[in-house]
Amino acid sequence: MNPFDSRPLTSAEQEIVDFLLQGWTNKQIAACRGTSVGTVANQIAAIYQKRGVYSRADLLVRFSVSAPEPGLARPSLSCLSSREQEVVLQAIQGHSNKLIAIELELTESTVATHLRRALVKLRLGSRRELIMELQHTEELQHAVATSDVP
Repeated sequence: MNPFDSRPLTSAEQEIVDFLLQGWTNKQIAACRGTSVGTVANQIAAIYQKRGVYSRADLLVRFSVSAPEPGLARPSLSCLSSREQEVVLQAIQGHSNKLIAIELELTESTVATHLRRALVKLRLGSRRELIMELQHTEELQHAVATSDVP
């Protein structure tokens, strides 16, 4: 028996559905939304209940899309905190952690933490990947143009 809950999805649940349709994991969704993996899992359970499905595959079928290919949709810079964005912008310009720390008045360890969290949220494995992936994107050019990064 499939008890279908006819209530509409909340905006948070709809955002999670959008992430799921792009192939994001619970961990990636949690990192982007600034919540715990457990909270995301609970929200996904509520989505399943409301849509009368039992799995992600069922959800994809319900929304009439094929399963996404891993790594296709890269999260945007807006997924990052403002401080993570500042660190990323400077890292992409070739600044070392030490220089970024001086410029932003942070410790090198804090810069490394912001950079590591940004890499996780953006689904990138290294600083080099970050630079290669974002150096020439319109989103980055807009972010640099509207920031106070020296």
